[in-house]
Amino acid sequence: MDMLQPVVNKGNHVVFFDNFFTIHTLLIELTKQGFRPCGTIRDNRTGGCPLVAKKEFDKKERGSHDYRSDDTVLCARWNDNSVVTIASNYYGVNPMQKVNRWVKKEGKKTVPQPYLISMYNKGMGGVDVCDRMLSSYRPRLRSKKWWWNIFVQLLNLSVVASFRLYQHVNPDARVSHKDFRREIARTLVRVRTSRKRQGGPTPPVPKAVRYDGINHFLQQCSQGRCYECKKNRRLQCSKCEKRLHKE
Repeated sequence: MDMLQPVVNKGNHVVFFDNFFTIHTLLIELTKQGFRPCGTIRDNRTGGCPLVAKKEFDKKERGSHDYRSDDTVLCARWNDNSVVTIASNYYGVNPMQKVNRWVKKEGKKTVPQPYLISMYNKGMGGVDVCDRMLSSYRPRLRSKKWWWNIFVQLLNLSVVASFRLYQHVNPDARVSHKDFRREIARTLVRVRTSRKRQGGPTPPVPKAVRYDGINHFLQQCSQGRCYECKKNRRLQCSKCEKRLHKE
C-alpha cells in the first residue's frame, strides 16, 4: 500500500500482482482508493468465494471456467495446463478470448480464455520478461559492502531498460541482448582507453609560436620544473605549455 500512495486518487491505475500479495480484503481496500487491481489468488484468500473446488475442476475439459462476483470483486477459475484462479474488481470474464493450446490425443486446439486472465497475462508479461532478462546476464561480482547488491541490480536493470528502449526505437534491428551488452562494454573500453604519449622529452615549441605575443596566459597545472629557474611551479603558459613564474 505504501508503494501506491504517490498515485492514490490520481487516475484509475490498473495494478497487477501475483498470489503472494492478492487477498480479498486488499482488493476491497484498493477499490476504495480508486485502483483497479488484478492478480492470481490462493483458495484460502478468496473471502469464502464459492467456486468449484480445484480437485473437481481439474477433471474438467481444458478451457473450462467458473466465476463468482460479490458486486465489487470477481473471482474466476480457468482450467489450463493447471487450474488458475484470478480476482479483479475491473476486468470480467467477457469478452471471451481464444488461445491455442496443445492437448494430448487432440494436438493443437483452440480453447476459450476469460478476458481477465488474458489481461493479467499481458500485464504481468512485462514483469516476467524483465526478470528473465535480468537473470540471463546477472553480474557475479561480490562485495561485503551492504549497498553493492543494490548498485549491481540497478546497473543491470538500467542495461535491460536501455535494451528494451533500443528495440522499441529500432524495431527492425536484429541485435540480441548479449550483443547489446557487448557493445556497451566495447564502448566503455574505448572511452576509457586513450593513446598515451610516448616517453622522452617534450618537443620544443617553435620560436614563431613562443614569440608571437598572442594568447600567452598563465594557467594552473600539475607541479613541475620552471622553464627558467628549474624550481617547482604550478603555473604554465597556456600556449607554450611551459611552467613559469608569475613575474
